[in-house]
Amino acid sequence: MYEIPSLTYKYYDLEPFIDEATMQVHYTKHHQTYADKINVALEKYPVLQDKDLTTLIRQAERMLPEDIRTTIINNGGGFLNHSFWSDDSKKLNLISSFRAASISEASFSIHHSK
Repeated sequence: MYEIPSLTYKYYDLEPFIDEATMQVHYTKHHQTYADKINVALEKYPVLQDKDLTTLIRQAERMLPEDIRTTIINNGGGFLNHSFWSDDSKKLNLISSFRAASISEASFSIHHSK
C-alpha cells in the first residue's frame, strides 16, 4: 500500500517562498488523498499493491485493469508530484534556486536604482 513519505523538514522551512499553510495543506490533505485513492483502487488487486507506482503509470494500458486505470494514472501522478516535496535534496536545491533568484533580483534593483 502507498503511504506518503515523511518530511525531513518543517512546513515553514520553505518560507518566504512557499508558506507554511500551503505546505501543510498539500502534504496532509492533497498528498494523503492521492495515496488513499490509489490504495482503495488497488484493494481489489493485491498482486498490484507492491508494484512501483511509476511502472504502473507508464505501463497502465498493459498492467492495469480498466476499472482502476484512470484512478491510478490521475492519483498516481498527483502522488508522485507531491512526493517531490518530501525529498530533502530537491528541497535544498529549490531553496538555493529561490535564494539565487532573490539575490539576482535584489542586485538588479539596486544596480538600476542608481
